[in-house]
Amino acid sequence: MNDKHVAGKPSPTPEQQLQSMLDAFDKANASGSVHPGEDLKAVLDSTPGLKANVLDAIQKNQLDRIEALNVNGALGVYMGDSRTIQISPSQLHIARTDPEMLNSVRFTLGHEVKHAADRAQIMTSDASLEKGVNALAGSGGKVHDYTAVIKQFNETSRSLETHAELTGYNVVVAQVLKDNPKATLRDVYNTSPSDMDPYIQKGGTPANPTYTPRPGITLHGLKMAETKENLAAVNTYFYEARGYPQQNVSQLLDYAGQAEAHYHPGKGAPQIEVDLKALGVSKGQVSTSATYVDTSAKPRLGAPAAAPDGLSGNRLYDDAAQGLGRTQTGAALDGMAFRQTAAAMAAQAQQDGLHRIDSVHEGRDGRLFSVQGQPGAPDALRSHVESAQASRQPLEQSAQALQVPQAPPPQVQSREQDVQQHAPLMR
Repeated sequence: MNDKHVAGKPSPTPEQQLQSMLDAFDKANASGSVHPGEDLKAVLDSTPGLKANVLDAIQKNQLDRIEALNVNGALGVYMGDSRTIQISPSQLHIARTDPEMLNSVRFTLGHEVKHAADRAQIMTSDASLEKGVNALAGSGGKVHDYTAVIKQFNETSRSLETHAELTGYNVVVAQVLKDNPKATLRDVYNTSPSDMDPYIQKGGTPANPTYTPRPGITLHGLKMAETKENLAAVNTYFYEARGYPQQNVSQLLDYAGQAEAHYHPGKGAPQIEVDLKALGVSKGQVSTSATYVDTSAKPRLGAPAAAPDGLSGNRLYDDAAQGLGRTQTGAALDGMAFRQTAAAMAAQAQQDGLHRIDSVHEGRDGRLFSVQGQPGAPDALRSHVESAQASRQPLEQSAQALQVPQAPPPQVQSREQDVQQHAPLMR
């Protein structure tokens, strides 16, 4: 908590509190010529709109501390219980000299500060989740169905994350327009292609590129208003595409399993049930240590709907298909060629050590790049295939490669949301 008042002294202003937070952040994490507190101050001073949001969060007691985040692939986290934003010192240092990283950090901070502004809703959601899980786990009966509890949390998470992501986008756009009132969508895209690509589609040719909003997105003066349609599009391109639903279901089933073990030690614990179809995920997308029964009447297949035999529910295949579907290459492929390409991408990604595919990018030479993590980040994992060759690779060959057991992913929080930490995947 901030020290709001000391007898005989006036309360510190939000500016003074921010400077104290930056000083503490720098003191705890400075190393050699790297001073993250100074680096973050430079970001805020160069982005007046973002700084105003930070000061407002401090004024409203929604933000008290800034800490270092040292999770591979992550840029930022907001923790409502401690009113803390965590940010990567190394990314801040890169932002000093790299304009693209600077704008990515701006996007991230805009996202996280929006979470701070929504702290009351976050804390209410967390409390409701804890109450619901404990009530179920502590009750009698042989079966405990957690579908409603998980669905309620996931829908609140969906709203929080889509609003935060939209805010991050607008923070960057506001700065672009401040620097250049005549800026175009091309200028916005080029500030940080990895952050803007989910919302702005680059087409045309290398010599004459075009830039248009993704389907479902309407922009006014380059900014994205909080309309129902825009939020639905951000849900598709960010929340769903980045795997939030399956991440939430997996973590909350773990939570339920722990609660059941606490209330019912030893054997004889009630059976955990959940309707995965109602939660919008398939069993193959869920990774949990809890023992549970999926009550879905009909298992939901991942994208595309007609997944090939042996690949239905495979996380890497689903991710590859979703990412491929947003590219010009994918749009030009027929059904079989599309499935063969996605399967080849998934098989190659597994061989290259990826456990998920967060984004797919097209190269100028016909290659398709699968990326786990933030594109351009030093710790991102990458894989690529030749699109022409991948479209002809037999499904059976790819499916067989994907049957080979893969080492489990490291237990990190890289823009993946913890039950008590509303932090976006890779954000």
